[in-house]
Amino acid sequence: MTNAAEFIRNTKTGTVARVVCRYINTKTKKPMVQVRPVSQLKDAYWLVGNTEEV
Repeated sequence: MTNAAEFIRNTKTGTVARVVCRYINTKTKKPMVQVRPVSQLKDAYWLVGNTEEV
């Protein structure tokens, strides 16, 4: 079994990133996704509503 990476695009910025994990923000109750952008070394946190599958 292989561990395939999941990639998504931020619809506001166009940035493509690899998904690290998905979760619900406990304060805002909004679905979030932790990502590692292809062009950066540190993780970012995006609202799920601002993303699309690549």
